[in-house]
Amino acid sequence: MSSVVQLNRLIERLCDAGIDFVIVGGFAGVLHGSSLVTRDLDVCTVLSAENIARLRAALRDLQPTHRLTPQRCLSWKRPSWAGTRM
Repeated sequence: MSSVVQLNRLIERLCDAGIDFVIVGGFAGVLHGSSLVTRDLDVCTVLSAENIARLRAALRDLQPTHRLTPQRCLSWKRPSWAGTRM
């Protein structure tokens, strides 16, 4: 399966889950006509408790990790700050 197909499926999964997000990074550049192709998808999402819960549920089977703290999987536990008002 091509990278573009995989990225499209991931975007569809986020949309179908009702997650509030925007695409950022290299793939966003490609969507705007850049010739530099990336093989990843960077998203920026609203950090509300509800949105994080939807994100965790939508990606659970992919076993995602936060890239700055790879030992913390989104599906393992609820972050200590989730559910607090910002």
